[in-house]
Amino acid sequence: MGSSFSVECKECGYQKDYYLGIGMLYGCLFSDRNDAAMMNFLSELVDSKEIMRKVEHILSMQNGCLDVRNGHMMYECTQCRTLDKRFHFLVKADSHEYEPEYLCSHCLAPLKILDVENAAVRSSFNSKGFSCPECLRCTLVEDQSKIICWD
Repeated sequence: MGSSFSVECKECGYQKDYYLGIGMLYGCLFSDRNDAAMMNFLSELVDSKEIMRKVEHILSMQNGCLDVRNGHMMYECTQCRTLDKRFHFLVKADSHEYEPEYLCSHCLAPLKILDVENAAVRSSFNSKGFSCPECLRCTLVEDQSKIICWD
């Protein structure tokens, strides 16, 4: 079952709910085979031809497999402090591992995972604020009044 992370801007009132983790519709990602249905579903979640080429290459190797532990995760831009949700996974083969590296859709800087399940990270999140997509001020904080579970 997935969870959510909700944010709101203290300045302009912008609000957004991010649905994180994975739900029951993601069952094809846990199959033991690397079939076309799994690859089509993953390509829709990732939406990057470059990442999918790397995934296909590693899966074609001996013992190639997809490891989905976290599913949708929060990411933060290392430059402009924008938040984004992306699909996190790991592809493994005998001597290779690959995790997708995502870029910010605003400034193209690298994104890094923001582990919002960690209490210390959540506390830090609220103290430093993030860039609001509406007013562009660093006044985006967690909206702790919402708890959403999804499947």
